[in-house]
Amino acid sequence: MFNLGFYSGRKAPDIRLAPTRLDRVMELVALLLLIAAWVLILVPYFKGETENDNWLISMIVSTAVFALVAWTGYMPVRFINFPVRVHEGNVVIQYLYATRFGRVLNIILQLCCVSGVLCFTGGYYGISYETVKWIFLAVAGLFLGAMIVYYILAFMHR
Repeated sequence: MFNLGFYSGRKAPDIRLAPTRLDRVMELVALLLLIAAWVLILVPYFKGETENDNWLISMIVSTAVFALVAWTGYMPVRFINFPVRVHEGNVVIQYLYATRFGRVLNIILQLCCVSGVLCFTGGYYGISYETVKWIFLAVAGLFLGAMIVYYILAFMHR
């Protein structure tokens, strides 16, 4: 269930929207960030520069997060809780906004995974903990901005 609000999409007409080029680009960006996280993890590991086993956990978590959040872009309307009431007149635009928000959320979460990887491999790449902290803050700001934009758009088109 993708919970964005109080109003269920169970009674809304069942629709399917074909992903647009923008949607495919957002999915590709999230996939490239996942691959970047894998590369950032595996390079120091195979060169023997890391002693901890956080690399395997990080790879599993980032891949699971990618797969689960990527599914929100294809989720049926009945599994989404919207911030506004959904009816025949607004179901298409609300579904479009919710699925796009899911794709943006996937990009932001993959940025968070890359930041997490940099946190424990930063010494290998010469990145200070202070820099990683600022990257995390920037990612949190992106998340907050995406939430605000989504809710503004959802309430504008109710």
